[in-house]
Amino acid sequence: MLIFYVKNKSSIIPVVIIDALSSDDRFDKTEIIAEVRKNAPDKTALSDYQIFSCEYTAQFEHVGVPMGQSIKTKFSGTLKSPPASLVKAFSPQFLTSQASLSDLTNSLSKIPNAQTSIVYSAFVVKGASGNMISRKFITYSAPLYPDPYGTTTTMIISGSMIDDIMIKQTSFCQIDKESSLKSQLETYLSEQEPPWKGNFDNAPNSDDAPATEILLQPMTFFSFLREISEQNKMIAIPDPEKMQVEFWGQGQENAPKSQDSEIEKFSFLGSAGNMAWGLGVENYVNIKFKTAIFDCKLFKKIVLYNDIQSSFFEGLISSPSPVTTFKEDVKTYDAWIIRYVIKWSRLESICQVTASNNWLMGIFRIDQFLESAIYQAADL
Repeated sequence: MLIFYVKNKSSIIPVVIIDALSSDDRFDKTEIIAEVRKNAPDKTALSDYQIFSCEYTAQFEHVGVPMGQSIKTKFSGTLKSPPASLVKAFSPQFLTSQASLSDLTNSLSKIPNAQTSIVYSAFVVKGASGNMISRKFITYSAPLYPDPYGTTTTMIISGSMIDDIMIKQTSFCQIDKESSLKSQLETYLSEQEPPWKGNFDNAPNSDDAPATEILLQPMTFFSFLREISEQNKMIAIPDPEKMQVEFWGQGQENAPKSQDSEIEKFSFLGSAGNMAWGLGVENYVNIKFKTAIFDCKLFKKIVLYNDIQSSFFEGLISSPSPVTTFKEDVKTYDAWIIRYVIKWSRLESICQVTASNNWLMGIFRIDQFLESAIYQAADL
């Protein structure tokens, strides 16, 4: 489903596009209304929505490497035989209605005005588990191209949006091994808004053991606590009602299980999580694969199961304990998403994911290091 919020004087008219001939792009009235309201621009008055059925394709892409690219998202798609109300929304009347060069100059100065020159949009698709996944963007270009016979007109849609996890985060933490891990975590928790407290009663070694120094990619507050606790042999259980985090020692009696329900799992023979295929390698430590559509986010942690016993994984860092399945020990590998593409059309509905097993090496070009090493070692 595509949603375009078309401005009409003092209100916004949501124009909803679905492909009713596709079985996975059908939505009832309640779902459409909920998504229209959820993805609407802030502080806008919405009129009654209009809904049309057209064949379309959609692709949403977010790239995290190099790091400077993570601020930008990109949308591209096609729409066959678009409705007149949508064509009118992208008609450049402020240019074509000008009769003189001076009038045209005056109109060009109005183009950057965000209140009149852009169309807020949203791409909504059903995930593999039946949940609704949406991505917002701003449509900045939508030219029309007729086919050779003049029976069909295709609209080429281009959009983008600022969606940067580093900009959204308001806190920063640097853990060093010279100071007490307990004191560092307590300081970090107290600086949150509102402040949190740490309960270390069930993690007796947290004050004595030196903290592990590790560079973590940008992540949310709870994800950071989980990652830093795992690196230091602890389990972190946040309690939002009490604004408190309980820390437990791994393997301790009566210790709760780590909350990893939000971590997506992927396997190639169906041993766990979602099915993955099209396995490939990039830059030595980056894993590429295809899977069914899920709510993928940049820098999100995932787990891969090598149930196909592929030697492709031999050069990667495996998780400490293998999983016993199919009467064999299946090794698991942690990775972090550095690029994803959500594609939807009548022909395919997939996610293309690139994840890094080693965060530090994933943001560098290893080939350049190897090449430089040869030049440095050469006796010239």
